[in-house]
Amino acid sequence: MRTAPAILVVGVLVLVWQGYRLRHRAASLGSWAITIALFAVCGSVALRILAEPGKLLATLNPAIRILLVNLVIVAATLALHLFWLHMAREVVDSHKVRMAIGTAAAVALLLTVLVIGIVASGSNLNYERTSLQGLPAALFYVSAGTYFSCILIGCSVWMFRQSRRAAGHIRVGFALTGIGNALGGAFCVVNAIFVVIVYFGGPHLRVPAMVATAVNSIAAPSIVLGFMLPTLVGRLKAFSYWCWQLRSYVGLRPLWEAAMALHPEFKLKPKPSGPQGGGQATESETETTSRRLRGVDVDYRLHRRRAECYDALTKVRDHLRGDDTTSPAALALVEVLKQHPDLGHLAEQEQVSTSAAVRRDTDRLVEISRALGRVGSAQRPQSRGSGATR
Repeated sequence: MRTAPAILVVGVLVLVWQGYRLRHRAASLGSWAITIALFAVCGSVALRILAEPGKLLATLNPAIRILLVNLVIVAATLALHLFWLHMAREVVDSHKVRMAIGTAAAVALLLTVLVIGIVASGSNLNYERTSLQGLPAALFYVSAGTYFSCILIGCSVWMFRQSRRAAGHIRVGFALTGIGNALGGAFCVVNAIFVVIVYFGGPHLRVPAMVATAVNSIAAPSIVLGFMLPTLVGRLKAFSYWCWQLRSYVGLRPLWEAAMALHPEFKLKPKPSGPQGGGQATESETETTSRRLRGVDVDYRLHRRRAECYDALTKVRDHLRGDDTTSPAALALVEVLKQHPDLGHLAEQEQVSTSAAVRRDTDRLVEISRALGRVGSAQRPQSRGSGATR
């Protein structure tokens, strides 16, 4: 199972993010279901790896190893069922949710009792199904296969229907998970049928090892990737937005310095620090961004800097009408705004509280700031030259 380590690593990474969401936000039934499903899929793969020769669980009774793997798969199947019900707008205490949990618990209990009986009697629970020693072994595989196939195929049909209504990466995620569920459900149905045939004295049928490996190599990654895709795409979009916020924060610095030189009264109070909010931040907003800006503060600092720039720009019109200025940065700002009258009156426009409008207005402010920075860079060599002449 060459794909097992990759599936395990990817699943653990997704679990870290899902755990963060559950810790810091109000978790819904769907969030818990996804987390349990991913944990169970990774747990099943980990158990199979540990059961290989020379590994930790290699010396354990084969029947117990098979039971552990199937119990984890029961948990994963239950999680898929709960997610299905959650998306169908079922609440936690609804009859369908209670029935789903009760059915999974009954199946897990039945499998455990059957394995205890098999181990106590000294029988063999042959995972390859080349032979079946008694009714408990047949019931074990038929019960597990029936439960898995019913839930997986039902969930697959629902996800394919949802993929038609969804768009973008959500549609792809539904389709991938549906494919994985369909393959897993079909595999369970075929195995259960073969077990019944073998038990009643028919030929020793079993799915070829190559086919079983191919199904496992496609179904498990499809389920994991299907659940992971919306999360990963969302995180990538959030990271891209955070990078834009940081670039904008840095890019607004020349404009902010000039605006505060003109109107320092518009500088907002620092964000309180400490658990009780009683302390005051000591770092100046004019210091370089190498002061380890934390991601959680970039959004706050950018909005604060934007607000300060907007407030100051509403007063810059007085300087454009000829009022005296003493700060070189302020003079440079006035000069830039005279050259960009449409940008200079940005603060007079109606502010629309939408993401697209915020990005557009912020980019325009950054454009002013960059023009201001170019003016300041051109003036500094001239100032040094005039100073040397004097």
